Amino acid sequence: MSFLLADDMASSTPPSEAFNLDRPVPSWPIFRAHWLAGQYVPLHGRSPEQMVIAPSRPELDRELEHIERHVYEGDAANPCEATYAIWNGCRILHTLGTGSPVVSKRSAGSWAFRHLPERWLGAIAAAGRSYDGEADASDHELLQQTMAPFGEMVRDRFPVSEPRPPGPARWS
Repeated sequence: MSFLLADDMASSTPPSEAFNLDRPVPSWPIFRAHWLAGQYVPLHGRSPEQMVIAPSRPELDRELEHIERHVYEGDAANPCEATYAIWNGCRILHTLGTGSPVVSKRSAGSWAFRHLPERWLGAIAAAGRSYDGEADASDHELLQQTMAPFGEMVRDRFPVSEPRPPGPARWS
C-alpha cells in the first residue's frame, strides 16, 4: 500500500511516499496504468482519472532500465531481486504483446510461460516458486544465472525509446 500526496500525482515524475519523502514510488507508470484501467477501490475524493496521466513508452523503457540497473549492480544473487527482474520483464513483454501494462507480475509470468521460447520457461517457473516462498537452492541458482540474459532478451524486444546518458542504466 502506498500513501501519496495528491499534489504530486499529476506528473510522470515518480512522487515520494507521503510518509517517507526520501523514497520515490517504484513502477510509477505501472501504478498509473492500473489506476486508469479501474484497478483501484474508491474511498473518497477525486478519481485517478482526474489526478494522473497515462504512462508513455519512454516511461515503460525506464521500467526496463530499473531491471538493467539491478543487473549492473550485481543483484542477481538476491533471489527477491532476480524474481522481480524475471517477472517484471514478463510484464514488459506482456505490455508489448497486448498493448496493456495492466497485469500483475504473476499473471504476466503466466502469459510469458505461454508465449516465450522454452529456454525461459524454467526461470519463469523458478520465479513463481520464489515468489511463493517455495524455491530451493536450484531455483535460486537458475534465477541468478538467468537474470542478466533474460533482461537482455527483454531489451532486444523493447528497444530504447529515447537517447540515454552515458554510463550505467538510470535508476527509475
